[in-house]
Amino acid sequence: MAHNDNEDRAFLPLNIAVLTVSDSRTEATDKSGALLRDRVEAAGHRLAEKAIEPDDMYRIRATVSRWIADPAVQVVLTTHSLELIDAFLAEATKDDLEQMVLFNLYDDPGAGDA
Repeated sequence: MAHNDNEDRAFLPLNIAVLTVSDSRTEATDKSGALLRDRVEAAGHRLAEKAIEPDDMYRIRATVSRWIADPAVQVVLTTHSLELIDAFLAEATKDDLEQMVLFNLYDDPGAGDA
């Protein structure tokens, strides 16, 4: 029987930040963000931070940039409102979809072309 290297590895909990992008959600109504938070913690990881930002590229960029620059945050998860995704997909091309995150985080639209 083959040896599984994963059996020898200890579980290492990660520090995970969760961002909900929505113009209408609050902490009380943010079901998707709460679900991600609960699953992160249930899996034995640590919630580094949780935030809700409106559909504003600059606020989203500021929050995600702060988290990725923070050595204490190892993973960033995002969830978006269906209205935001529907509006984007209505006009998106395949290239748009592939570069959506990098394009929004950087001023250079070609940043995702690496």
